Amino acid sequence: MARGIYRTRGVDSTGTSPSFSSLGHRRERQMAALRGKTLVNSLVGLAARFFYRESTWMTSRVQWRVVAMTYRHAGGGHWSIGSFVCLVLWMAVLMGCSSGGGGGDPAVSVEPRRVGDSSPTGGFPQPNDTVFALASDGNGGVYVGGQFTRVGQFPRSRLAHIFANGSVDPSWDPAPDGPVTALVAQSQMLFVGGSFFTVDGVERWRLAAIDGITGDLAPWNPKLGAANQVDTLALVGGLVYIGGVFDLVNATVVPTTGLTGEPRRNLAAVDAMTGGATSWNPNIFEGEVKALAATGSTVYVGGSFEQVGPVGQDTVRLDLAAFDLTSGLATTWNPSVRGVAGNVAYALHVSDGLVYVGGRFDDIGGQRRENLAAVDPVGGMATNWNLPANDTVLTFFDDGRRLYVGGMFTMIGGQARARLAAVDKATGMLSSWNPDANGPVHTIAGSGGKVFVGGEFTAVNGRLRNKLAVFDAETGQIVGE
Repeated sequence: MARGIYRTRGVDSTGTSPSFSSLGHRRERQMAALRGKTLVNSLVGLAARFFYRESTWMTSRVQWRVVAMTYRHAGGGHWSIGSFVCLVLWMAVLMGCSSGGGGGDPAVSVEPRRVGDSSPTGGFPQPNDTVFALASDGNGGVYVGGQFTRVGQFPRSRLAHIFANGSVDPSWDPAPDGPVTALVAQSQMLFVGGSFFTVDGVERWRLAAIDGITGDLAPWNPKLGAANQVDTLALVGGLVYIGGVFDLVNATVVPTTGLTGEPRRNLAAVDAMTGGATSWNPNIFEGEVKALAATGSTVYVGGSFEQVGPVGQDTVRLDLAAFDLTSGLATTWNPSVRGVAGNVAYALHVSDGLVYVGGRFDDIGGQRRENLAAVDPVGGMATNWNLPANDTVLTFFDDGRRLYVGGMFTMIGGQARARLAAVDKATGMLSSWNPDANGPVHTIAGSGGKVFVGGEFTAVNGRLRNKLAVFDAETGQIVGE
């Protein structure tokens, strides 16, 4: 999936709007000044205020009760050395019970927790159901699409924005009424595909465009008719390429005859500004388009299909095809995916003169390859690169040095890799990165030096990570450990 560059207005380096004050768990309640003019009393007051702001609400109440009890024990404001030592010891114990015990006066050096924070330890919020799609916001955070209805502490219907610091954007909530399965971002606009009928209560058949900053619904409305789902989106030269299961684009309802519109079978291109269908019409016959990858003058298409091209000029293409970006005609590229237990191409990526293919298959480009292959972009023959996966490959992400692979497998290249793996592009071999997810991985994206992973898993490396996990791109460690 193509990734656009996006810069958020009014957002600081942490990915959080500075206009949001410190709310949520951290209360901004003014404290009455402690009585007394001695230096000891002043120091006690500063320490108490620090602990109050840095702790959670319940711990704060305990701390202040201890302060009050010790204060009364000291005789209503006349402190002895013993009383002061007692208070300091109590506060040291409570520091270990507080929410992090950062150093320094919060008015000077401690960054307040922002609206939308879901984890005080730096972890990322957890959706309550499957994540199907991720897209970088260009500012270190991500847009998340799927089947969920909640992300962390926030109600979110199938679509959410998470800032770079792990907090959920508190005001961005477009709320599609059905699953989101495809995302692609460009500039300030996020294009969304899935199996929904409305977004924010407004009719949008399977496709929508949303302002990446405000979450407002854009007028863009290609309106797919007789559609089941949009599986994949790609942005190329001012056009949005759409793959999935559908028959019409720019559909309208005619009371006497039903739906009418521009006939397009499972693959189409529409204007990124107007939503109008172009004349580009490869015509994928019965089946489904699940993956798109464009480069130069060619768009590569993967899925589950057998025939492509205009009626009367159709040609056989088994689950993989390539089309001219201008004419929409099929090229001679024909790797022909085959599989004993069924065959489908779920993932495509073009890089370094290769077309990487992931899916469920046993044979591709005339060679035996199990679920993962690299194919020549012109001739369509399988290359010597061969890291067989023992189960379905569903997604790719390329950070320039590594090709990340996600899916349902537990082995790649003869080595244990539970649903996630990374290939060193310089050597073509598996890297040591081995996160061990306990369920299928549907999508991978990079943003701000982090690798975001979404799917159906509930744990990664034995640690709770429900449907979404985030890794440091350099160390490979889970963010928030």
